[in-house]
Amino acid sequence: MGLNFHYLNPRYRALLLDRVNKKVGGGIISWDKISRIPMIASTLHRYRFDHISKRVIPIEESEQNLAIFLPLERFRGQKRVPKTTVWRNSRKNR
Repeated sequence: MGLNFHYLNPRYRALLLDRVNKKVGGGIISWDKISRIPMIASTLHRYRFDHISKRVIPIEESEQNLAIFLPLERFRGQKRVPKTTVWRNSRKNR
């Protein structure tokens, strides 16, 4: 499972990260701990390891507040999808 913070605009990424950190308190993230946080469902994704084509890079806790603001989002379907469209749809689906 993964939390895709890039599905949210930067403001909501920061709010969500703060809420996750308060619930987890430096421990291991579990669904029981975070399932009731608003916006969490719109960021959740289950990955198949055999479908991940790029290297997964763990982000240290001390670097998370910086990393969530990096403009790394690229959304594609049949064609390129504007990030504002994804952000708007994620807010509707929470």
